[in-house]
Amino acid sequence: MIVVKYNGGIGNQLFQYAFSLYCKQYCSTVYADTAEYRRKTIHGGFLLETLIPTWTTEFPTISDEASQRWNTLSLADRVSNKLLHHFGKHYFEAYFSNTEQIVSFLADHKNSYLEGYWQNIHIVQPVLAKLQEGIVPPEKVTVSEWYNRLSTNNAIALHIRRGDYLSNPDARRHYGNICTESYYTAAVKIMRKLVPYAHFYVFTNDYKYCTQKYGTDADITVIPPCTDQSAYHDLLLMAQCPHHILANSSFSWWGTMLSTQPGYTIMPSVWDNCVTHNHLIIPNAILLDNNGMTVEY
Repeated sequence: MIVVKYNGGIGNQLFQYAFSLYCKQYCSTVYADTAEYRRKTIHGGFLLETLIPTWTTEFPTISDEASQRWNTLSLADRVSNKLLHHFGKHYFEAYFSNTEQIVSFLADHKNSYLEGYWQNIHIVQPVLAKLQEGIVPPEKVTVSEWYNRLSTNNAIALHIRRGDYLSNPDARRHYGNICTESYYTAAVKIMRKLVPYAHFYVFTNDYKYCTQKYGTDADITVIPPCTDQSAYHDLLLMAQCPHHILANSSFSWWGTMLSTQPGYTIMPSVWDNCVTHNHLIIPNAILLDNNGMTVEY
């Protein structure tokens, strides 16, 4: 059997779910390890089963005891992980350099534990339609005053992530100074040209900053924030919009990918300051650098 570890917020959970669907194309039995969410609180907990009712039957969960066995690391295991990106039958995402290696691995390794975020458009695209079909918006989302309002053809979801990207030194080193004010100013200007009667709906974890910045703009509405425990609410509202301006965050990436309406997408040309590859470029997206300049990909 293949076991996929789940970790992180709802955006990363969706990547791990997409990876599980991807694996299931090549091996019949795929299990899930969600024990991390029972050990500690992570970004509002495990929210995927709220969005996808069939998740528990598609991917049975292993026990906490089994999870502990897979995740108990000796000193030798830690060294092996650093050097080889695996120890025993526990393999990390860095072990694979491309999707072809993943497919080849799945054909030969029927009893392995796979850990990573799997943020790769080439993994998501083959299973995206199935993933979209499985999502059932909870009633608390569909009765929201915003749900139908955001599905109009001039609605633009604009995501601004601050919070830990400013306060956490490690997060700032990785993700800071990418989606700058210049980036957003240019993105808004482009959308106003592309979309007649454009109206922007801002989703953010810094409501105070965004209301101060955009509060006087008649064509911009800042959506009141939801709690971590209902983060999927904003995700599904973003997906209602046909057009999107992304932050370098898996949250707005999925808000765009889950949308079934045709529209324009603007996203940063660089996702992470510390890696050179970029597997998250959405097809046909307009790419902008941190100076707000268009970048060819």
